[in-house]
Amino acid sequence: MATKQAQRRDLDVHLGTEGRLIGRLYLGSGKRSAFRYDESWLRDPRFFTVSPDLQPVSGVQHPQGVFFRALEDTAP
Repeated sequence: MATKQAQRRDLDVHLGTEGRLIGRLYLGSGKRSAFRYDESWLRDPRFFTVSPDLQPVSGVQHPQGVFFRALEDTAP
């Protein structure tokens, strides 16, 4: 019996015309996602949270729904 292999896409998230890397969005199969801020963005004096439901902490964060609110419109 063939099994479906879980597919995950990792997308770098950039900000502004300078293309500042601010984090990575992880898209999993089955309507799951996660986000991790880039460490250098967390230390940047210009840092701000990109979504009200993303905390200003290092490490992977998981939304309550499928996506974080500010990233929902990035869905295909």
